[in-house]
Amino acid sequence: MRTTNLCLAVLAGTLTLALGGTKIGSYNAMFTNKDFTNSSGAKISGTAAVIQQDRANYHKFNKKDELDTGSGFFNSVSRRSQIPAMLKRGGVSNKLIRQPDPESLWKVTIMENSNGKYYLVVELIAG
Repeated sequence: MRTTNLCLAVLAGTLTLALGGTKIGSYNAMFTNKDFTNSSGAKISGTAAVIQQDRANYHKFNKKDELDTGSGFFNSVSRRSQIPAMLKRGGVSNKLIRQPDPESLWKVTIMENSNGKYYLVVELIAG
């Protein structure tokens, strides 16, 4: 497990360097069952939707998981709506591309490229 996490961290760091840009901030996101259900109670799927719901749960609904940490960057609906595009511009481990597992912990780094566009680099911490 440690070797896998170390490899993912190195790959994410390499991806961050390859994409270039300036680090805006980062946070940890623990994906739990509540992040797979929207505020209307409907099941959601897809990495971007789960990340958006996790941040809405954290900032809007005060439904924080034990290992979630804050990032003022996603405290508005407008910023959270940018997550799908930011994820496309950034990088994500193959495990997250399919669908994040409940009870997995991820580090999300918010970056800005030289064109002023924000992107996300997402790496697995545990799970």
